[in-house]
Amino acid sequence: MKKGEPDQFFNVILNSIADGVFTTDNEGKITFMNKAAEAITGFTSKEAIGRYCFDIFRADICQTRCALKETLKTKREITNLSVTILNKDGKKMPISISTAVLKNDKGQIIGGG
Repeated sequence: MKKGEPDQFFNVILNSIADGVFTTDNEGKITFMNKAAEAITGFTSKEAIGRYCFDIFRADICQTRCALKETLKTKREITNLSVTILNKDGKKMPISISTAVLKNDKGQIIGGG
């Protein structure tokens, strides 16, 4: 593969998944959002990337018990947590979320998803 091709390959795979997928950096700013997450939230990835995840997902747990912050702090995944988000139009959307720590090839935590 040529330089940049692995990133394109992974983007194709992630955009083919029916589940919404997004990643953040260590500060909670969105670094990637797939097509399914766009459909769920109503925000395009262009609108979302660089913004805090709570600005896009507006989940009922964002201000009280952020699952992603908890995962980054404890380094433990959360699976199938029921939450309600507000989409771009303000409509309540019940969803199930799972979180994980993202590490680079050196094992350093670079964000979550």
